[in-house]
Amino acid sequence: MDRKDLDPFLTEFDLMQVSASPHVMVSFREDLEKCGFIKSSSLRWKSDGSLIKAAGRVVIIHTPPTRSGKRVMFLTMEDEDGLFDLTVFENIQARYAKKILSNTVLLAEGVITRFGLRGVSIAARRLWTIREFYEMEA
Repeated sequence: MDRKDLDPFLTEFDLMQVSASPHVMVSFREDLEKCGFIKSSSLRWKSDGSLIKAAGRVVIIHTPPTRSGKRVMFLTMEDEDGLFDLTVFENIQARYAKKILSNTVLLAEGVITRFGLRGVSIAARRLWTIREFYEMEA
């Protein structure tokens, strides 16, 4: 995506939560793939413990009470191929909670956690916004 188009596009999407164009991630996919980001459809083929990068629109943030009393954020993210889960543990939240709660599109680096036959989640290690991604690329 051209840098001059980034801010108006994201501002419109943040305000309206809808876009008349294809999925919000389609505009960024080529640049993301160049930097090793994978689509949600590729997650199921990654082995437990793999370090990956994924990006998507935040659909739901859920912070249920835990038995230990530690706060864990569970995010449901969406890219142009579907939904995926991102888990953000307390130590990571301390650094990234403001970004998580105030941005529509997030990029994550994390470790694949597999559970059950098809269950896959990403345990976040690092998060950044799409704006930060393009600032790093400049």
